[in-house]
Amino acid sequence: MLQLPTVHPAAHAQLKNGDFAVQRSKGNRFGRIPQDQTIEVTINKDTKTKGGIIGISLNPGAVFKCTILRADRAEYTCRCQELTGLQSTEHEHSHKDAGKTRIRQDEEDV
Repeated sequence: MLQLPTVHPAAHAQLKNGDFAVQRSKGNRFGRIPQDQTIEVTINKDTKTKGGIIGISLNPGAVFKCTILRADRAEYTCRCQELTGLQSTEHEHSHKDAGKTRIRQDEEDV
């Protein structure tokens, strides 16, 4: 990071300007989140498996393979969801608590 101003001056300027958040949705100008959180809601979400890494954690080779292939698996999952219409390419602003079922449940609870 100390060499960033000389090695990558454009990246340094962006970080100095506070440009270190990701906006995944065009429709929500205030929906920026940090890069590490973006990874959690994209790659980590798309690579979840039943049982997680717990089932393979005793096999170092399997853990290594799982780690190396995570991004590829996430990309395949995302593309398949887009092809089948299960996910928008625009990453529309939505949240599970804004769905019809949740809204109906909240209205019944009140």
